[in-house]
Amino acid sequence: MTERVNRGIETLAEDDKDKKDRDNRDYLIQATYRKRQYELDRMYRKRHDDLRAANDKMLKDSLKKQLDRHDENLRQKLKQKEEEAGDRIKKMVCEAVAAEKKKFKRDLEQMAVKLKIVETKLNERLKAEREARRSQELWTAGASLLAATKKGAPLIKVNKELTALEKAAGDNDKLVQTVLKSIPAAVREEGVVPESVLRERYHRMERVALKVALVEQEGATLPVFILSWLQGLMLFLKLNGIPQKDVDKPIRENVDNLDTFDKLQRARYWVERGNIAAALHYVNSLQGASRMAAETWHRDAKSYLEIRQAAEAVLAHAAALGLQYI
Repeated sequence: MTERVNRGIETLAEDDKDKKDRDNRDYLIQATYRKRQYELDRMYRKRHDDLRAANDKMLKDSLKKQLDRHDENLRQKLKQKEEEAGDRIKKMVCEAVAAEKKKFKRDLEQMAVKLKIVETKLNERLKAEREARRSQELWTAGASLLAATKKGAPLIKVNKELTALEKAAGDNDKLVQTVLKSIPAAVREEGVVPESVLRERYHRMERVALKVALVEQEGATLPVFILSWLQGLMLFLKLNGIPQKDVDKPIRENVDNLDTFDKLQRARYWVERGNIAAALHYVNSLQGASRMAAETWHRDAKSYLEIRQAAEAVLAHAAALGLQYI
């Protein structure tokens, strides 16, 4: 277009007026061109600035969105990593806790076994000491009861000794409880006759029993009483010995073939040697008036033997307890 305009201008007349007009036109054209160029430049710069601003805004928004997506991805990955790390740590902690629990349980079981052994040994030791102390108390009470039967008084009160024996035995000693139950209540109330008094009373009882040896338990006529009394007077000789078979076996199973004199002879033999049990066996086999005459001595001797046997049983029991828990 510029070339066409230039050719058109060249074909025009070259006079001054035309030249001047042409110069004016050129100036106007140049001014219009520069104005238009300026407007186009300004419009271009404006569009350039707008596009640049738009692009910057779009880039900024894109970068912001990308950054947000990146942050979100990072947060998700971080959260996932935290969850995985938490799961691993939780698993490790659970495994460590389970291992410690297992170890603690094993140690606790071992400690329980050891504690049980210690407790058992301690209980055994305490039981041994308790039983040893109880055996000493039983021995002391039994010895006191046995010593009471050997005193020289006509009648010995043994209620104090029996009470001490009950206290020493306690509630769990069945043997001592059985022994104590076998003692009659009359012995507790009245007391017991000692061995020395029994030996002394036996001779008086024997004289009376010999004088009524021929009298039945239901009684007899006067001639029988006189004959029995005379027989007792004539039997002034008292033999100290008895057959060897009775010495070897103090308590005979069959005494029916013995008369009153033989029974009293054997009873006197064992009384003088301190065997009250054998003497009581023969006295218990007496019949008739002789048995009635010997009733008081028989009762006292039986009570004495019951107390003595109880004391000996307690002493043996106490000795066994002492030996068991030494």
